[in-house]
Amino acid sequence: MNKRAENFKKYKKGTKKHVVLFCFVVKKPKIAINKEGRMNEKASFLKGLKVKEAREKIIEELKKINLIDKQEKIFHRTPISERSGAEIEFIEMPEFYLKQIDFVEKLKPIINKINFYPKESKKILERWMDSVAIDWPISRRRFYATPIPLWRSDEYLAIPEKGSYHQPWKEPVPKKADVYLNGKLMGKISNFKNKKWIGETRVFDTWFDSSLSELNVIKYPSKFSGKAFPVSLRPQGKEIIRTWLYYTILRGYYETKKPVFKDVWINQHILDNKGRKMSKSLGNIIDPKKIIEEEGAEALRIWSAIEGDLSKQDISCSKERIRGEIKTLNKMLNVSKFISQFKRPDKVKLTKLDKLFIGYIEDLTKFSEKNYDKYDFHHPALKLRYFLWEIFASHYIELIKNRAYNEEEKFTIEEMHSAHYTLHFLMERFLILINPIIPQITTVISNSLKYKITEFPNTKKTNEKLELIDKITNFNKEIWKRKKEKNISLRAPIKDIKIPKELQIYEKDLKNCHNLE
Repeated sequence: MNKRAENFKKYKKGTKKHVVLFCFVVKKPKIAINKEGRMNEKASFLKGLKVKEAREKIIEELKKINLIDKQEKIFHRTPISERSGAEIEFIEMPEFYLKQIDFVEKLKPIINKINFYPKESKKILERWMDSVAIDWPISRRRFYATPIPLWRSDEYLAIPEKGSYHQPWKEPVPKKADVYLNGKLMGKISNFKNKKWIGETRVFDTWFDSSLSELNVIKYPSKFSGKAFPVSLRPQGKEIIRTWLYYTILRGYYETKKPVFKDVWINQHILDNKGRKMSKSLGNIIDPKKIIEEEGAEALRIWSAIEGDLSKQDISCSKERIRGEIKTLNKMLNVSKFISQFKRPDKVKLTKLDKLFIGYIEDLTKFSEKNYDKYDFHHPALKLRYFLWEIFASHYIELIKNRAYNEEEKFTIEEMHSAHYTLHFLMERFLILINPIIPQITTVISNSLKYKITEFPNTKKTNEKLELIDKITNFNKEIWKRKKEKNISLRAPIKDIKIPKELQIYEKDLKNCHNLE
């Protein structure tokens, strides 16, 4: 007993110091709960009771001998089962552990070499690493998982050769197994014929297997893995940062002393229409297969990109909103059918209006590439959808429709070809930019128009005043509004409309589009 224990009598019973000292002196507590969650023989008169029943019994006995001064209800945090909601009681049992405490500080330089998207997600991992207080228990007492390939005889352990799958709980010890004692190799199993070997019944923790996902896929170590290591990306959910992500980094350090991936992308949750996390216990899981059968995979894909930034927020799943994105897909098909009427010319002299809209999509290309490089699909999807509906279909096509057909020959052949070229250019570029989100329909449309969308384009510098596009769209809306108020056709002529000075360079298209007099 040390000095603190010797001074035990100095502390008044019931004080904070007394409790701390009691915890210090009783280094190894007695385990009074068995595997079934009932009190065992060490609990004396409480034996056979469930934990809650034992607590009630203790209070009852204390009341009998008048040792309870006060009793009140309090609220405190306690771990519970996610599925059943039952309170969890911790039971001490022998398990296998993988050392991690000694390596936490060594892992910090490793994670600093990894790019996190979003950056805030790195803090979740760092906080978890700072909280690690014990080594990693890697054995579990479950029915289904990877069996631990060990056979035991007293203090000896038999470990089979690498490469084979074993079920020690029902198989005899392999003939070529190695025998260890306290971590030291003692020889082959053939030298221990008189030993009785008992196969291990425990299995590995799920994360012990999946923490080698990347190394397993690239078949590390191999010639191929040298080219593929480190892998490009680990995409995963926020709720398994402390498990899958952390354990993969730990195992990767064990095997390679390096990061096993360059980038990590962390996503939030897709919730049900009431804003709840989907789970079997709540019965609120929406099967994506049914959505794909009913609405199609592309509608689901574009909805998931447009609905919200999944790297920063949870989003609710709405079948109605998924169904609504079918309109976007139909709009793409309708625009492509319109463009298919016109042959794409090789060389053209672009009009000023066409240059302006090409400049717009060049700027959109830079924006999309910048965000895709950060695994951000949401913001490009929003802008591309806006371009399709509010810029390309609603305004540009309406502006140049007369020039593209040129039935009244009000435009030169050169001006007509400029419209044809720009229609194809805008459509092809749009398909390329949105292809990472909806690859199927973009490929179908591209093939029908004989486009090549295999490579992301290099952007060209443009000196166009892109703010003029907003002024053009506002001008168009104003005229359409006036015609609607006058209850006349959009194709009908209209007088007393003055084109703003900054838009007069596009006068010919504006006049023909709106039939201005």
